[in-house]
Amino acid sequence: MKILFITNLLPYPLDNGGKIKSYNTLEMLSEENDVDIFSFYESRKELDSLKYMKSKFNNVHIIEKPLTTSKNIKKMIFIAFRSLFNKLPFVLLKFKDNNMSQLLKKEISKNKYDLVYIDHLQLGVYWDILKMCNCPIYLDEHNCESQILKRKIKSGENILKNCFIRLEYKKLKNFEDKIVKKCDKVIVLSEEDKKCLMNGVDVNKNKFTVIPIPIQADFMKTIGSRINNKKTLNIMFLGTLTWFPNSQGIEWFVDKVIPKLEQTNSNYKLFIVGKDPSESLMNKCKQNNKIIVTGYVDDVNEYIEKCDIMIVPIFVGSGMRVKILEGLGKRIPIISTQIGAEGIDVENEKDILLAENEQEFINSIVKLTDNELYSSIQKSGRKLFDSKYSIEAVITNYKRLVLNDKELKKNE
Repeated sequence: MKILFITNLLPYPLDNGGKIKSYNTLEMLSEENDVDIFSFYESRKELDSLKYMKSKFNNVHIIEKPLTTSKNIKKMIFIAFRSLFNKLPFVLLKFKDNNMSQLLKKEISKNKYDLVYIDHLQLGVYWDILKMCNCPIYLDEHNCESQILKRKIKSGENILKNCFIRLEYKKLKNFEDKIVKKCDKVIVLSEEDKKCLMNGVDVNKNKFTVIPIPIQADFMKTIGSRINNKKTLNIMFLGTLTWFPNSQGIEWFVDKVIPKLEQTNSNYKLFIVGKDPSESLMNKCKQNNKIIVTGYVDDVNEYIEKCDIMIVPIFVGSGMRVKILEGLGKRIPIISTQIGAEGIDVENEKDILLAENEQEFINSIVKLTDNELYSSIQKSGRKLFDSKYSIEAVITNYKRLVLNDKELKKNE
């Protein structure tokens, strides 16, 4: 089976949740199929990643395009201004690219594709070109994108910013609804995302397939709490810091929880592990020598082994947090908000600890000094990971999904 797979960024190195999901999906799809990959890349530094991708996959087509807002402020302000007079919102318009359009047309004219796989809603902006393949089109929704914007709308913020977000949400929801209706299959990460995408849309629920993010977790922490046996409590935050829910969440933790932690346990260190920390975050953290902002790291496992607890203070978002799945698989106890753990089949105080405010985060940290609870959460979290979120557990669903279309084509 020949598959056209289009994604937003070259899915390597595996330095954020979206790339991990895209890369693992590609590995599963390419096991028994011929996959052509189309993606953007942002800088020449990523060309080493292209070499690796070409060593793993046969056909990789890339187009250079700046996409990260924080690194391209002037360009993004211009696109945001254009979006005011366009039916597409800014978050989609920035993915429109003539070079990508021409590349897709060229390859579609040369190849007979059996399946188009749109990895991320944003690539739906190429729908009119992709439908020229005359084959089934699947959409893989990493998040319910409109839900993220809806949750960002807050009263009391800058009025102009709030108006812009409301306009973005309205246009994005309209686009999302249309693409969901057009696609032959929609892959979502959770039942919550499925409900979100079906809300207000006249679409058959059988179009949706719930498949969690597949995660590889060979490394595991040893069982047992070290908190009571150490002078220092090591806390870890993991995530790409250009993504708003991550940056908002960790800044909240530094502002609200750290002062209370100082009163409870002054012997701590907070490791903020993730690329592209903002100037705002750096300024907050440099005032406290117990907070270490690592930036990008080559080996996340080094910090998972070093740290006692992972925190996930996420208040805006959708989809499924890769960091939580990774934490479950690698046996580091996690304290998360409900939105952070949304879509993952965890049970509070069994697989994870849930906390919604600063005092609940402090209480949860204190609870994890109990060696029995700490060890129990490690074991239970890994058991849940093995049964539902490991690559071995997920790959069967992907094979079944693609196989269904193979059978359909045979019967045409």
